[in-house]
Amino acid sequence: MSSKKSVSVFEVHCWNGNDKPIAYISTKIPTYDDFNKCIGILWDAKPACCIHPILKSLNKSNYEITSTGIGLVTEKELEVI
Repeated sequence: MSSKKSVSVFEVHCWNGNDKPIAYISTKIPTYDDFNKCIGILWDAKPACCIHPILKSLNKSNYEITSTGIGLVTEKELEVI
């Protein structure tokens, strides 16, 4: 908020009660009043299904993500996911 800039983040959750994780790009945008006081944060989320083959696989498959890996990603990629 101190930079007064929007921030985009990569989020993977079981959105809306879904039983598998879905990747989204979320943008958080602080809003200010006339006195430069933050009065709220706008939040927008869009599916991230087309930015990387791994995300396409996550969003379209029935794979379960576990700490042991799923064979489609390396251990480091799994850690990031």
